Amino acid sequence: MALLLKGVCVAAPVAYAARRLWSRPAEAEPAAPLPGPGVPAAGQAAGESGGERALISLVQVVFRHGARTPLSRVSRLPEVDWPPSMLEAPPNTLFQYEVTDLNGGKQPPSPLEESYQANTLPGGCARGQLSSVGMQQLYELGVHLRETYINGCALVSHTYTPSQVYVRSTNTARTIESARCLLAGLFQQSQLEPARIHVSHSLAEILYPNMHGCPRLGAIYRQGWNMCPEWKLLEELLPAPSPHAAPESPSNFVAIRDVIVAREAHGMLVPKELLRHRHVIDTGAVTTILNILKTSHRQENLVLFSAHDTTLLPLLVGLRVFDGRWPPFASHVAIELHVEPVSRRAFVRLVYNGKERRMPQCSATLCPLEEFRAAVADLALTAEELTHICDLDYKPTSPPKSPQSTSSAPPTTPSQ
Repeated sequence: MALLLKGVCVAAPVAYAARRLWSRPAEAEPAAPLPGPGVPAAGQAAGESGGERALISLVQVVFRHGARTPLSRVSRLPEVDWPPSMLEAPPNTLFQYEVTDLNGGKQPPSPLEESYQANTLPGGCARGQLSSVGMQQLYELGVHLRETYINGCALVSHTYTPSQVYVRSTNTARTIESARCLLAGLFQQSQLEPARIHVSHSLAEILYPNMHGCPRLGAIYRQGWNMCPEWKLLEELLPAPSPHAAPESPSNFVAIRDVIVAREAHGMLVPKELLRHRHVIDTGAVTTILNILKTSHRQENLVLFSAHDTTLLPLLVGLRVFDGRWPPFASHVAIELHVEPVSRRAFVRLVYNGKERRMPQCSATLCPLEEFRAAVADLALTAEELTHICDLDYKPTSPPKSPQSTSSAPPTTPSQ
């Protein structure tokens, strides 16, 4: 991805935000103040040092898609049915849109989505598809953003306007449809033309850990997968495998957790023994990703990234505000730019799932832009630097701890 943490690519949106905040002209006209329910307004925080009320100028929101069907089947868990009826779109989530590549051309093919469609679950649904529940989750997130950034501070108009809003998604049906649902809630289905959702070609995608586009990341991912210490307890919790089942990795925490949360979101059966030890599975999944991390000029006012948990988690780690919990469906990070009209001093505020987060390198929650720039300076990469790093040979920093190191293998992509 387009950021580095200890030499490992972690998340694109911070690099985008850093470049955007660096290049934003100082004379840009700020919009109205952002009250931010339950947290200090920008003007209040800025007033402590000069009394001038800062106004919000730019907001970038990175959000995870809504609840979906699982990405895989776990043969050692009882099966449940996933009928196609659970994918029907609620009328309030409908919003006209068109998908283009990053240059406005035809939507590129998506090998990842094709692989989901080629593998159905019991009941008939394809894997990794946004459900009606997930659509409503993203609609409600859109309503929340409307209250904050349209009704609260008039950052953009009440009707969708392409010149005010930029939408970027990964090229999967669940993230594209999540963007649609969020826009429906954000603008209450008010639009004069179809929304534009921009996607990247598969090999160039940087909004999830792209092991096909970055071979070095694949090697790092495999090592992180095998360094997770909780695999043995998970092996004990799962039922014995059927003699006819295909072999599977005992340390596949991400796949096990994926099946559990997909079933929970839709009120389906989850074995009680796994629920009692849910914290172990969550810890194992997070540890796997953290092991990977440790070893490894637009002018719209609102920029939206429709992505995955494996986008949000590295982003939170890169910003040093990760709380150790896996981002649930419809989680979101807002990166806000506030500007004082007279002095032109600028500040950055981070909000994760409705709560302010202060980066440890910042002197306050409303972080002076210079401090934010310094905090993320070592994370931002150019396209050329990213290509160079991905082409380097990877040498593990320590031998894998798991005895399954020769057979354990992660999924072909960790995107969620």
